[in-house]
Amino acid sequence: KRQFTHGLFTDVVSGVRRFADFGSVARSGPAMDIFTDLVCRPPRYTYDLESELGPSYFKIDDLLVQRKDLQVRNERKLLLQCSHYVPVNAEEYSAVVYCHGNAGSRRDADDIVNLLLPLGISVFTFDFSGSGMSEGELCSLGFHERGDLQCIIRSLVENPRVTGIGVWGRSMGAATALMVAGDEELKVDALVLDSCFLSLESVASEIASKYIRKIPFLESWLNMGGEDGQSGVVPFLEEGIQMLRAGVLARCAWDIKAVNPEAACDSCRVPALFLHAEGDTLVLPRHSRELFERYAHAEKRLEVFEGD
Repeated sequence: KRQFTHGLFTDVVSGVRRFADFGSVARSGPAMDIFTDLVCRPPRYTYDLESELGPSYFKIDDLLVQRKDLQVRNERKLLLQCSHYVPVNAEEYSAVVYCHGNAGSRRDADDIVNLLLPLGISVFTFDFSGSGMSEGELCSLGFHERGDLQCIIRSLVENPRVTGIGVWGRSMGAATALMVAGDEELKVDALVLDSCFLSLESVASEIASKYIRKIPFLESWLNMGGEDGQSGVVPFLEEGIQMLRAGVLARCAWDIKAVNPEAACDSCRVPALFLHAEGDTLVLPRHSRELFERYAHAEKRLEVFEGD
């Protein structure tokens, strides 16, 4: 995540340096496209199905596992590329749906497969629309991904072998899982939320605040606000978030304010495990701590561990 974020903001800084006047930077079409691309078109990970997902049948210790590749069509008529890892000799099994993070894919589920299959739990993994090998050109960090996950869950509900459904999400995938779990019409029995964020607006503001001083000509401008240099930062960030919101609305027709996992906490009625790395500098650990405190269901647990 650190490498991915650094690359994104290197692009931003390079784009901003092309302009001398602050007003033109903030409102010009090319500069706005750079910032909008951070949200809507991050680097897309593509892969070869056979060489990178491996054989359809394989063993984990003595357990024979089959990977069943399939497609699910979402409500926007886009095909989602999916894989369901199942224990071969089991007539019934529960299923955990793995939801990858931003710029990720179903390949990210390898560790989850190795962890859960020996416990008799199948793993259903897929590429969100606009990610990996699935159809769609743009990412929405949870807005459209929510509809993708709803379609996946409905397909598993119709599978007579599946006895229960959990969702394990990371970052964008965790935010999507939390927003979907608040829907009482869908059958979700448990959640694992790894590095979830409170809202897209809050995490965007935090990231921008961290990297804003890496733009050289802004440093002196911000320091003009006061002795601590902070008085100019807040209005700058607020205006920047509003411009980002307008750019995403214009280009992609969705609202960043609608990606708000925190708001879903009040309606969630399933057990949840919150996970976060103490050294995460992209989504700060406070996001999981605050989500955990607000989460409505009594059966919940928070684990903050070392690493990033």
